Amino acid sequence: MDRSWRYVSAPAGESAVNAALFTSEDLQQIQAHGLNFGQVEEQLRLFARPPRPLRLERPCTVGDGIHRIAPEAEAQLLALQAEAARQGRFVKFVPASGAATRMFDTLLYYYHQSDPRLLQALSPDLVRGERRAREFLAFFDALARLPFYGELKKRLAAQGEHLEALLTQRRYRDILEGLFGESGL
Repeated sequence: MDRSWRYVSAPAGESAVNAALFTSEDLQQIQAHGLNFGQVEEQLRLFARPPRPLRLERPCTVGDGIHRIAPEAEAQLLALQAEAARQGRFVKFVPASGAATRMFDTLLYYYHQSDPRLLQALSPDLVRGERRAREFLAFFDALARLPFYGELKKRLAAQGEHLEALLTQRRYRDILEGLFGESGL
């Protein structure tokens, strides 16, 4: 691949992006994507000065920001996706930013510990002052303020457990099972 830098002037009528920033391969890729220099300039401007983040009013729920696909519509929608992918218009949609994984990383670490008595695994980390152990306990201190608290409480109640009692008794593994287990959230 030729990575030598060349000056290429923007086409007439286009925004004057400093085309010297782009290699000939970059320019070919821009054209292959059907973009013009004005669009590239706008994207670069957004990277340099991103818009302020939106202030969220509440978490999304099914029916309020999340659309649940009816089972009878799945086959038709999968066929539409497959056709769009064949045409190169749509490959795959993964509705995840990684934020949930990062949010629950510490919890998952302790959830997957082999010791069924979670506190036995947690105690040495606390003694060593490990950050993840403090984060783990901070999660449970803040649990009642998290948006899924009510749903977790209902899920555990359906299994005959009371979330407040589990917290008082420090039965963290049972709470994590309600979050991450087979019948969890």
